[in-house]
Formats: sequence, C-alpha cells, structure tokens
Amino acid sequence: MVMEDLTNVQLTNSDRKYVSDGLKAIKLTFLKDSQEMSTATQYAPDMVYQHFGDEETIFGYEDLDVTLHHTAQTLFAYTNISYSGKFKGDKGLEADDINEKLVHADVRTNVLCSGKGEFQQKLIKQKEFKPYGEMIHKFQSKGKTFEVYKVTEQSESFNLFLERIQTLGM
Repeated sequence: MVMEDLTNVQLTNSDRKYVSDGLKAIKLTFLKDSQEMSTATQYAPDMVYQHFGDEETIFGYEDLDVTLHHTAQTLFAYTNISYSGKFKGDKGLEADDINEKLVHADVRTNVLCSGKGEFQQKLIKQKEFKPYGEMIHKFQSKGKTFEVYKVTEQSESFNLFLERIQTLGM
C-alpha cells in the first residue's frame, strides 16, 4: 500500500513516528567536489506532493533525513538517506521507496548514481564539462563572469543532460 492510501488506515500512536514531513526531511545540495558533501548549503524544496502525495509525507522511517546531492554542472544525483528506525509492522503497509518516488524509473539510471563512489567519480568528471551550444553573451556581475549559451542542435548527450535538469522541476 502506498503512502497516499494512509488516510484509510488507522495508525497506532507508536506507528505515527514513521510518518515524516517531506518538506522537512528532504534537502538538496549542488556540489563542485566531494569535500563539499558535508558542508554544502542545503536547500529545502518548496513542495514534494508530486513525489509523496498531497499530504507531502513519507512513510516508513523514524527521524528521516534525505539529502539529494547533485553535481553542480552535470546534475547527476546521489541520495544520502539516514533514519533511526524503519517500519516493520503489518496493516499491508511498507516503507516508501524514496529513490523510486523521487526519480521516475524511465530516467533513474541517467539521474541517480548507484552509490557514493560513482557519485564522487561524477564530481571529478564534471570538471571537464563544457556547456552545450554556442556562447551568445558574456557578462560580469559582482566579480563573477557569466556566460549565456544557446543550443542550436540536439544530441544524445544533450538530451540526457536535459533529463537531469527536468528532474529538478518535478
């Protein structure tokens, strides 16, 4: 049974500790290198109903903390999930599969790294990243240089990159 169906289930008081507010449990980071994993600024999502239902709750974990790390340039992701306890009850319920709910199965292999080691390799490799398309404008602001690119033709690698960008909007 999925979390959205919990409205029809009577949870005991002891089971309620396994219901987490998705807005509080999930944080996003964007990293340049692996040294930033524990110190990077964390961003809270404005909404998670598209992943965890109208109530924006995640079922099955006590003291849940989910950090969805992204490579800053290439947008590959790695989920770091921690909790102090996992639901082992009955009632036909099971803990939500967080990765399954966060990233659609059709794009999961392109977006989510299989482990921390693979993610760290993506962090190293992203230093070689060059923006797609043609630079059409360059400007400076507050001591930083910004470049604007226009993509004029699609490629398989650009389409995969676009898939990773689109998961941030979902």
